Amino acid sequence: MSSFWRLVRSAGLAAGASLCVTVLSLSGCGGDGVNDLTFQCTDCEFWTKVTDDRASYPNYFPDPSDSGRTIAFSSDRGNDTNTENIWIMVRGGEGEEDAYYQITNADADEFDPAWSPTGDRIAFTRASGGRFDIYVIDVSVFTDPGDEVRITSENPIPNDTLSLFFRPTGASWLDDEEILFSNGIDIFVVTLDEANTPKKLDKVIDDPSDYVLSNVDDFIENQATAVRTVPDGSADQIYFISDSRVALGAIEVTAYDEDLEEEMAAEIFLEGVPTGVKTPSVVGGRPLGAYVVGAKVTDLDAERTFCDTLLTDVINVFENDTAHVDLGFSDSRGTIALIATPLGAHYTYDGSLPFPLEEDTTYLDCIFPGVDHILKLESVLIVSTDTVTGELVGLTDSACVRVPLRDTVVVRLNVTARDSVGRSDSSCTEFSRSPRNPFHDKMLHVQQSESLVWLYDGLSGDYSVVYGGAGETPSYPAISPDNTRLAVVIDFKRLLVIDVTTGEEWEVRLPGEPGINICERDIAYPVWSPDGKRIAVSLSPCTDRPSTDNNTPEYHIWEVDYESARVPR
Repeated sequence: MSSFWRLVRSAGLAAGASLCVTVLSLSGCGGDGVNDLTFQCTDCEFWTKVTDDRASYPNYFPDPSDSGRTIAFSSDRGNDTNTENIWIMVRGGEGEEDAYYQITNADADEFDPAWSPTGDRIAFTRASGGRFDIYVIDVSVFTDPGDEVRITSENPIPNDTLSLFFRPTGASWLDDEEILFSNGIDIFVVTLDEANTPKKLDKVIDDPSDYVLSNVDDFIENQATAVRTVPDGSADQIYFISDSRVALGAIEVTAYDEDLEEEMAAEIFLEGVPTGVKTPSVVGGRPLGAYVVGAKVTDLDAERTFCDTLLTDVINVFENDTAHVDLGFSDSRGTIALIATPLGAHYTYDGSLPFPLEEDTTYLDCIFPGVDHILKLESVLIVSTDTVTGELVGLTDSACVRVPLRDTVVVRLNVTARDSVGRSDSSCTEFSRSPRNPFHDKMLHVQQSESLVWLYDGLSGDYSVVYGGAGETPSYPAISPDNTRLAVVIDFKRLLVIDVTTGEEWEVRLPGEPGINICERDIAYPVWSPDGKRIAVSLSPCTDRPSTDNNTPEYHIWEVDYESARVPR
């Protein structure tokens, strides 16, 4: 059994509770009956065992090239240490043997090979020393591969640590410059230059929990698959596995200029975090629960002059519903004219850092109206200039002020007189501070975690569930080249194909094995052929056939004629 497969198993990815038993008989693959004396499988003609030359070595992660005759895969066939490397198999023509080429030879597990669109490079994942990284290697000449370039450890890739929270896998090419991958939690696209060096990194999925201040851990987004449908990438559709069993809603935020009674542009904030989205807009994919939603307008963002202002409100998001938030901005802030003596003294405003007085009248603008604010003046008086008996005395004066709407209040403070030592306006003892970012305690109602297949629409920014639930564990989604069919492994025992345009579901029956009437197989890593007519998978022998080392059954690469082998669910 390969070391990487042990890692997958130990992580619980294969802990499917639902088993599918394929019963095979004379009448075909299915539950029509079992003949204990003889065995045939009429559906097996639709399956081809691709790697059949060395039965003792496992073969994982198939990826056919453009022609379909060449398949990249991961195997430990080049060593006796159970270390997987990247290999390429070129199928032989009639009367010719298949040819195998070892592409990598590191003393580390390497898997997830992915051909570039031009077929001259392969991206793959290497697990070494507790860390995962994605590499790109030139394979223009199979017998002489080029240099490997690590694309997930150089700038500008963030979080380059040995932490388990950054374990990039599942590389797939969107075009000759961009590679889609997951770091185990989030999904990214890395852009390469002509030398395959990373030059840009974008997070393409906004996790529904990104702006949630709660004790809920970040939801996992993994195993991404996508087809670029528009050259500029504006309509990418990304399918991925996530454990976020949450009810999704949306938040629509609108900002108004109350004086002119018209909409205005302001940046939307969620839980105090700027989103970069301007009003009016809908922020989709939110878990149900309570949110502090805000919008901020500055002088540069508005046609009229506004104070740099953040308004917030608390709203509830409900399942399959859109919560509406209207935030009204106006020139309602006031001004404090501070007339203080002497120059050189320092003042503080609501406990701010001290500011020196540089003018006879200092104007404090954009003051919240209708609430108490405290101004304090501080200075030092030298009672005597005698170096022996001289005394330094700290002087303070303070005032509590409430500014009406659109008004200017004059405040006079003076600390030049000795009798002002310790003077303070007693009415400011229990003053109310200005309402800056008033976050509220709230509960986030999250359902129990369960893996689901999700679709993110890059054009609309919407999320939707494609498949999952009912105790099943879907994994390894693979979208067809024409972006119409999604292959999904269920509980590591079944292969489903979902028509994403109609919602129809099909099951692809797994092949039997001569001499065995009841055959249970493990299946993983489906990938479509370039023409979309076949699906390549990693498939174990029947589970009652032990492996060559009496360990877990070893995988080989199989290929199925999808159209012929499918049956409706």
